[in-house]
Amino acid sequence: MLDVTTKVEVPKRDELPFVARNSSFVLVTIALLVGTLWWPVRMGYVLDDTYITFRYSQHVAQGLGIVWNAGGAHTEGYTNFLYMLLLVPFSALGSNLLLVSQLIGVLAVCLSAIAIYRIILPVLASIQTGSLSLFARKVALVISVLFLLDPWTWMNAYSGLESSVFVMLLLFALWAFSAGRLNAAFVFATLTALVRPEGALLGVVLLFVALFQKQVEDRGATVRSFAAYFVAPLILYALWKLWYFGNLLPNSFYVKVVQSAAPSQTLLGRIFPGYGTIGRFYIRTLILVIPAILGIRAIWRIPVLRSALLWCVLLSTFYLFSHLLQAGYGRFTLSIEAILFCLAAPGAGSIARKLSCWRLGALRMSGATVLGILVIAVFVAATGFMRIPRGWLKSDRDTYLEVATMLRAIPQHDSITLAWADAGELPYYSELRHIDPVGLNTNEIAHAKYVQQVIDFIVEKKPDLIILPLIPRTNTQDTCQSIFEEGHGLIGSQYSLLAQSPEFRNYVPIALVPYLYELEFFVDTRSPHYSDIARAFQERIATDSNFQRPPKCIE
Repeated sequence: MLDVTTKVEVPKRDELPFVARNSSFVLVTIALLVGTLWWPVRMGYVLDDTYITFRYSQHVAQGLGIVWNAGGAHTEGYTNFLYMLLLVPFSALGSNLLLVSQLIGVLAVCLSAIAIYRIILPVLASIQTGSLSLFARKVALVISVLFLLDPWTWMNAYSGLESSVFVMLLLFALWAFSAGRLNAAFVFATLTALVRPEGALLGVVLLFVALFQKQVEDRGATVRSFAAYFVAPLILYALWKLWYFGNLLPNSFYVKVVQSAAPSQTLLGRIFPGYGTIGRFYIRTLILVIPAILGIRAIWRIPVLRSALLWCVLLSTFYLFSHLLQAGYGRFTLSIEAILFCLAAPGAGSIARKLSCWRLGALRMSGATVLGILVIAVFVAATGFMRIPRGWLKSDRDTYLEVATMLRAIPQHDSITLAWADAGELPYYSELRHIDPVGLNTNEIAHAKYVQQVIDFIVEKKPDLIILPLIPRTNTQDTCQSIFEEGHGLIGSQYSLLAQSPEFRNYVPIALVPYLYELEFFVDTRSPHYSDIARAFQERIATDSNFQRPPKCIE
């Protein structure tokens, strides 16, 4: 699948130094060392969405099916089907799913680094010297280590989400494709699509590139392989989804595409709603983009890199026209970032060659060594800066856990219903029934057309508890606060309408808990759990300074 004219020669193993002979061992060792350095701050990158997957896995393990609430409707509130199923046996064993998911992320990073090395080593050898020389091995190793030093690699690995597994399977598909194992490539592409829907794009890209190679003799065999190992499994999966959920697309499609955010005020923003985030991403990854541009001719000549390039272009284009991508959601661009390491290989190899005569006084260093020092220095410097985006969440994770622990201690807590937009950690740990005002995990809200339909649904269900987000007070003497109205979904900017609805008069404020915004808890005075809920909050307010009495009014 390399489609190069230079024959790649393999030197004798005994002639190579230890690092070159044992590249996989070296990469895994470096990955574990770097991962260990990140381990103390790993909780700073856990997202609330992580616990959505955990709750589904837990319910499947309990034999309840793929449901958000026990005994409730079948709900596809996740977009990581295969990853969710992967966690089911661990949930059944009573394992700590957060710890398990983070360890899975570390394993996926280790295997991804090996895959990157195996993809780009023959590429560098064919372009540079025609042999798997020490020089080619050094450059490939430097680029693979660079992936391990990328802060976003570890932010996603420790997020507990499927991002690292998705990237690993994507790279495995390209690795198999580069080795000429087309059946295996399509199998991995199928697994990638089952982990996240956009993975389906990979199978199409591989088919396109495979069909248009000059040396392909039997294009019919390629199409049959594509149909058997990619199309057929996904058709079966789609039919099952229609039968089980009644919809082909997950709720996130309806919430984030059909119920998309208000259009931008600028013409460019209206045409390309994702341009800002995509633009910032490519500026942040210029250290990879520049060598990729320098090596574009080699990239287009080599099928595996051509496939990688098409993946980046097509997925970036999709995000340009989509509201799905938001600032700080690095998990959506992680696959592009990982592929950029492969695309940077030809250009990086050329740069290393030109630096091969570099001298520093009496010290002479190879181009690969110089390149390694330069890029590693840049990434080490960037590590401290790039840890900021999610590091500030660390202290807030404890808030939800404290609230959830208190709610779970209330008698008959599993029959209490909570309505709140953060549908992850609080529902998972509290084990309360939950209405998701955003709609990811509540089908009726996901398919709503207007915000009033969302509000009508919530008040009709009469949840025992409703949480409203308030803008934090800047002055402790303030007695009135404004409702925070920049959230997700139709209701994100209309929480005030919920507070003004006639049915809301039956709710009384019971507590205020500081978070990213301040959470005001309202309890339904008609609820059979009213006394137990009120007592639990009053006791907590008396003993915990984080739990406060609610403000006298909200605006």
